[in-house]
Amino acid sequence: MKQPVADDFVTEVNKTKTSSTITISKYSGEETMLIVPETLAGLPVSTLGEQSFASSRLASITLPYGLITIENKAFSHCTSLTAITIPETLTSIGDWVFADCESLHAISLPRHITHIGERAFNNCIRLTALTLPAGLTSTGECLLYGCTGLTSVTLPNSITRIGLGTFARCTSLRFATLPNSLISLNQYAFSHCTSLSTITIPNRIAALGDYAFSHCSSLATIILPEHLVTIGDYAFSHCSQLAAINLPDQLSHVGHHAFHDCEHLSPTTRAVLRKRFGDDVF
Repeated sequence: MKQPVADDFVTEVNKTKTSSTITISKYSGEETMLIVPETLAGLPVSTLGEQSFASSRLASITLPYGLITIENKAFSHCTSLTAITIPETLTSIGDWVFADCESLHAISLPRHITHIGERAFNNCIRLTALTLPAGLTSTGECLLYGCTGLTSVTLPNSITRIGLGTFARCTSLRFATLPNSLISLNQYAFSHCTSLSTITIPNRIAALGDYAFSHCSSLATIILPEHLVTIGDYAFSHCSQLAAINLPDQLSHVGHHAFHDCEHLSPTTRAVLRKRFGDDVF
């Protein structure tokens, strides 16, 4: 990798009462393999600005120690990017940062990251596995939307909320272990995960969002927690392999068409659902 010259970067100085740092606003170089320097103009690089490397020719990049923030869309549409090295100092990744990085197949996220924005990995179709850092408490909306090559994901015990559409259309995802810390699973969370075959919902979840597992056409086994109160509209619609499901005693609401087009649902399960919640669930 080549160390770039300072003229390859458009920068801004961030000043506080006690220090000054650099934001890289734009990279204008032509390198495909790049090491971003720790300092520019004698000041530490702390931030990569919005769209700073977007649509570049980069295939590989090493980010500098001391970097704290990557802002929105910084690497979006870097279609040749296959490898990125991120320093342990990073704490925040913005929205759409790696969106449409269709060649990115692996990424290691530092443990100090506490924020990852919405659609940060949108349509990273060659990303096969991801471990989310231990300091993360929620996932951004549609975080991994359309990551069709993703086969496994590791969620830390710090996660309490899975946002809207976090894993939607991750069509190769077969298994997902949800941590016991989880208390909220929102709309479309696993929608169209057509390879997902089994899932256990943690005990602290009281409600499943609308369309949470819709079109999970391979889903055959799901274990619901005993304290579940609500299943949202269309939550399991088009789960064509689902034959049976445990219905907790505390379950008081099953939404409109929650089990629509679940063609293999057993007569016994259908009868229990119909008796408790009526025909509208189908």
